[in-house]
Amino acid sequence: MAAARLVLTPEADQDIEEAYWWYENQRLGLGEEFFRSLEAALDIIRNLPELRALVNRKYRRAPLRRFPYCVFYKFDGATVIVEYLSHPARDPAKWRAASLKIQSYFGAPGLLPTRTMRFPSKLKSTR
Repeated sequence: MAAARLVLTPEADQDIEEAYWWYENQRLGLGEEFFRSLEAALDIIRNLPELRALVNRKYRRAPLRRFPYCVFYKFDGATVIVEYLSHPARDPAKWRAASLKIQSYFGAPGLLPTRTMRFPSKLKSTR
């Protein structure tokens, strides 16, 4: 099976940027380590999208190595849609609210964005 197409929602983009800068402000270079961990997780998700069990009817959760974040995504058979990143210290209802907001904003399946991330340029959606 070919690698799935990867799409990052605006919420995922924002979560990644916030986490990067938080880690980079803790120690120079730690944000880059976070990105390497995220890229490794996304690579596994793209190549084996059904590896992780469903945590509800639509979403799967993939933990990052070394960092206390999980990638929440859904897979439609050809495309992996990364909805957001979650940290255990954040509000647990965040993913529910984000999923409702995304559904109402984008409407019917297939109308999801295929844009690339604004930041950093290293990690991009694939088309």
